[in-house]
Amino acid sequence: MDDEVVQRVFHEGGRDYFQQQPSTSSSSSSILQSLPLHVSFDHGYYLLVKSIQELREKKDGLVTVGIGGPSGSGKTSLTEKVASVIGCTVISMENYCDGVDEGNVLDSIDFVTLIKNLEDLTKGEDTLIPEFDYQQKRCIGYKKIMSTSSGVVIVDGTYALHAKLRSLLDIRVAVVGGVHFSLLSKVRYDIGDSCSLDYLIDSIFPLFRKHIEPDLHHAQIRINNSFVSSFREAIYKVKCRSKSSDGYPGSSSQGNQAQTDNFIEMYLRPPSASEEAGINDWIKVRQSGIRYYLSLGDQRIVDKNFIIRPKAEFEVGRMTLGGLLALGYIVVVSYKRASTTVNYGKVSMSFETIDVLGETFLVTRGTDRKV
Repeated sequence: MDDEVVQRVFHEGGRDYFQQQPSTSSSSSSILQSLPLHVSFDHGYYLLVKSIQELREKKDGLVTVGIGGPSGSGKTSLTEKVASVIGCTVISMENYCDGVDEGNVLDSIDFVTLIKNLEDLTKGEDTLIPEFDYQQKRCIGYKKIMSTSSGVVIVDGTYALHAKLRSLLDIRVAVVGGVHFSLLSKVRYDIGDSCSLDYLIDSIFPLFRKHIEPDLHHAQIRINNSFVSSFREAIYKVKCRSKSSDGYPGSSSQGNQAQTDNFIEMYLRPPSASEEAGINDWIKVRQSGIRYYLSLGDQRIVDKNFIIRPKAEFEVGRMTLGGLLALGYIVVVSYKRASTTVNYGKVSMSFETIDVLGETFLVTRGTDRKV
């Protein structure tokens, strides 16, 4: 069965198909039309790796893959998992932003540069991809990608399956579900039956049905990710008060560069919740430059000196926050957090200052408690 699926992936669209059967924009929909394969995250991961491996054996030159889907669906997790196994070049569409206010708006993406980068690599030429800094809201430089560095390139992004890119992709994968659907489920629970599901989708993710969902129908593999935040990939944190952040430990002696970030963090209380409602019922939003990150409730376990949290944060657009406020969610807590961080491989150390407290904390984070 899996072999038949892989063969179907090769024959339904893709870059070679476009080259053999050129089309106009008016006929592109019929050429791309296929019956998407709906699979679980793990099965989709297996099929994608197998498809890439077989395609590398059957064709000359670069294999190009597009992995698209809404924020929080799990597309970046899939990209990282595939890259860790087969070794490939990952191009994140987050770096192709022109710095406008809303990072997920289609018009803010520099498709011209992205297309040129892909065309250079498929021709066997080196290329320069931009590096975008969301704190500074601008491109801060370029990174050289060698054409010979990898036989596979994965484009990871919300609009990775857009019509402007599909003719350059050999394999197209859509990822839906994940915490993207978890947020919809929570909001529907908080709001009750006063609003239809369609209304909630258009309020919280106004770009999804118009600009994102239509492209997902052109995927050869469609992954329904049932993952929700859990402690399977927990983050372990040790936190203590610090008098000063002067003399950051080891930042210069080991050659590690400190990174400084400034955030605005806020908690939203559901419209139906009382003022005494626990923090687990709230939605946390973190703003960093023009990026917004969201997590559901305060999911954590305190064990001795450790604070253990699941990887539960995902990126959303500014309009998602506006939609939640329009639905009646109330900002009950808001503060600024400044963080200076140094990474030491599996462990990072940060000095964090919260403005309303006027205190500085030393925080150590890692994914392995033993480390």
